[in-house]
Amino acid sequence: MSTISRGISVTLLRIDSSILGPHSASRELGDLVQEHWTQEHGDSAVVTRDFAANPIPATYWGAAVSAGQTPEQLRTDEQKAAAALAGQLADELRNAETVIIATGFYNFGVNQFLKSWIDLIFTAVAQGDQILKDKDIALCVARGGYYGDDGPRAGWDHGTPWLVRVLSEAWGGNVTVVERDFTLVGVNPALDQFKEQGAALREAAYDKSRLTGKELASAYAARK
Repeated sequence: MSTISRGISVTLLRIDSSILGPHSASRELGDLVQEHWTQEHGDSAVVTRDFAANPIPATYWGAAVSAGQTPEQLRTDEQKAAAALAGQLADELRNAETVIIATGFYNFGVNQFLKSWIDLIFTAVAQGDQILKDKDIALCVARGGYYGDDGPRAGWDHGTPWLVRVLSEAWGGNVTVVERDFTLVGVNPALDQFKEQGAALREAAYDKSRLTGKELASAYAARK
């Protein structure tokens, strides 16, 4: 996990959470966004975190919550560590000018590695504190199947709407969603009949990633 000292300004914060590592379709979308963002801001500070490779301990959320209810001198080592990490993660997000979040879609909901990050940050910020106020977020989501409105799985994605609501309504960010469906086409033989549709969705997602990177780069330049 990368680290940052409190008070140091972060320009671009990149979050990954796919369990597929370098083979991740969501990481590929995030890479394209970042590539076209850094073409204009290549000298900027970048902080990266891969929560699949270095997950937040599952017990840290509960420890951070209980730490807030425990006098500092009575906190356990785990409570202290969890609260410290929560503060650090919140600082990273607050100090970021642009955020790229790349996530896989699992079991119709939010990736648990990514949700652990969000849950821990919630323990370190006051209710109503919009730590992403007026900042830009690219949310890159890859799904193995097809979840379009014209398909049988329409409405089964319960993760992306929740993420958008947290990032925009709770934290005040400007969220652009970059989505790619049918990433298992070419991997799962049962989906071979959808090769043309899968290829079209892939290219459309690539185009949206490039455009989003350029648009977020221009928006950041306008704020500088």
